[in-house]
Amino acid sequence: MVSLFQSQSQSQGRFDPGEDCAALARDLASPVIPGHWDELRGSVSDGLPGAPLAPLWDQFFRLLGPGGFDSLSTRQQQLLQQIHDDGVTYNVHADAAQAVRAWSVDLFPLLVDSDSWKQISAGVAQRAALLNAILADLYTGPQRTLKEGLLPPALVQGHPGYLRAVHGHAPPGNIWLHIAAFDLARGPDGVWRVVNQRVQAPSGLGYLLENRILISRLFPDAFSHLKVQRLAASYRLLMDTLLRLSPGGVGSR
Repeated sequence: MVSLFQSQSQSQGRFDPGEDCAALARDLASPVIPGHWDELRGSVSDGLPGAPLAPLWDQFFRLLGPGGFDSLSTRQQQLLQQIHDDGVTYNVHADAAQAVRAWSVDLFPLLVDSDSWKQISAGVAQRAALLNAILADLYTGPQRTLKEGLLPPALVQGHPGYLRAVHGHAPPGNIWLHIAAFDLARGPDGVWRVVNQRVQAPSGLGYLLENRILISRLFPDAFSHLKVQRLAASYRLLMDTLLRLSPGGVGSR
């Protein structure tokens, strides 16, 4: 389909690989359910095809690089092969009966503009601080959340994950929560909202890094030109914090 599209454009003397890939993406993408937010187009869907792409997605498709849409099938196979070669798997540790399966990741990344990311970053930081404060109150503090009815005592103390023996303990820096993950959804008003939080295990850090490595290899031009925020500073901050709070100090290994 792309090859035919290119030959038609060339015959008209106006072929631009980047521009035509963006136009093709716009025309081929199915509209989402009317009234729902359309990530590809950055607006509420009216259910009609052909709406303009959101600026970031327009740039992304313009930067597909050699092969354009013709290369997507190959890139999908490269993605699956790389996951297999790296041995990345996924399993639910709470379900011993579930077989380990290969990890899956979408070929296209989720593109988030800087303004949206500022909102997300501030919101999840606030939520993480709240969760840490609740843990500090339940285990180290006066348990005001229970005494004032902010949390039902039966819900907390009856939960199998509540550690009664830890009550009265204060971790270094009074930091109970070093890592948290959040499930997000965007409403029809375009605002991101937290719908769930995950604090059970830090495995997401590994998947995050693997995802970033895979996508940067598959779409190097887009990754470079769109100025994707780097991850190194976040991992460094985590390690520095753990070292600083460890009994042996920053010299610990």
